[in-house]
Amino acid sequence: MDISFLLFLQNFRENLNGIFDKFFLHFSDLSVGYMAIVLPALIYWGISKKAALLMFLSSTINFMVCGFVKAMCAVHRPWMRSTDIHPVAGAIEHAGGYSFPSGHSTGAVSIYGVLSLFGKTWFRISMILIVLLIMFSRMYLGVHTPQDVLVGALISVGGVYVSLKILDYLYKNPQRDILIACIILLCQTLLIYLTYLRANSLAGDVVIDSYKNFQKYIIYSSYQYGFLLAWLLERRFVNFSTEGSVKQRILRILIGFVGLALVLFIGANYLKPLGMCGKFFDNFLIVFYIVFIGPYLIKKSKI
Repeated sequence: MDISFLLFLQNFRENLNGIFDKFFLHFSDLSVGYMAIVLPALIYWGISKKAALLMFLSSTINFMVCGFVKAMCAVHRPWMRSTDIHPVAGAIEHAGGYSFPSGHSTGAVSIYGVLSLFGKTWFRISMILIVLLIMFSRMYLGVHTPQDVLVGALISVGGVYVSLKILDYLYKNPQRDILIACIILLCQTLLIYLTYLRANSLAGDVVIDSYKNFQKYIIYSSYQYGFLLAWLLERRFVNFSTEGSVKQRILRILIGFVGLALVLFIGANYLKPLGMCGKFFDNFLIVFYIVFIGPYLIKKSKI
């Protein structure tokens, strides 16, 4: 059923000579890469700290679970399961590792699904449409099946719900933030260990390098560690607010992005070339800067 649906989309795509390929390639990336960094940072520094924190916390939980499920289920990509599937060439580059569930769909709900909880009706509807289009784009490009994107989205919906409950609990019990952070970190560390054991059991897979897949999970886990540490420090030593005039908000965002540009430069030129450890600390530094260092600089500027 899943492969048949992808073949239907593939036939549709080929009959149109791929005129929508570039659109869906770019649209698909709205939930990953720099967009997943820039948009939450912009919202966090100058629009709504509450909405951005929900995005960060839900992303922390969702990608932790999504990566673990990927490793445990070890479902191969559609074109590996059927030679009839011919994904769009540009999409394969960012479709490494296992297929189930879809990380892009998880990211879409973590960002745009969260934003759909805020604002006016037209804005909420448009955010939901973005989520649905990202999910569809992964199938249209031939890199994910319907169950991949559906489960990826459902995991994220669950993570958003849990995150809302956590933030509500901390609003009433602010001193319990260390306990919550430790629980999430312990879960992440346990899942890393279980993922390692799973990688050992899949060592004979000649299609996908299970150890390389495990290394990616380690690198992505830096998001969890970086966010939780920065979150605790910001709550205790900064506690900044996005309230203020439009001019003040714009200036805060500009200050934040100047520093972020420097962090990205350092990461690209000095950390990533170091390999796995460098990539880990690059991701760690980016989220740590956005959540703690950026707000610290903004508050010190007294804008």
